[in-house]
Amino acid sequence: MVIIDGQHRWFALQQVYQKQPDNRKELAIAKTKRFKATYRMDFSLNSADREALQKAQKEQQRHEVDVKVGKPVTSEFSNPFDQLVTQYVAASVELATDAFKKYLYEES
Repeated sequence: MVIIDGQHRWFALQQVYQKQPDNRKELAIAKTKRFKATYRMDFSLNSADREALQKAQKEQQRHEVDVKVGKPVTSEFSNPFDQLVTQYVAASVELATDAFKKYLYEES
């Protein structure tokens, strides 16, 4: 265990807080990146949701490779994986916001 004096502790905390997203857009981007990286291990999702996300991700990656290679696009593509991720992140933020509001109103 390392003991940090007051000045060094303040500096360390300042560095941590500077790395924290300070507005909603940055927070949404951070939550989206985290969800994309961890959805396979997120057991708050049922297996059908995880499978749908994996399928959409594979489809999106396949489409992106086709575009890079130069294959003509046969249908309108709408990034199904990104849409599902946005949907799940928005739902989790809404649940957390509602729980926080409920907690605040119960405390007052």
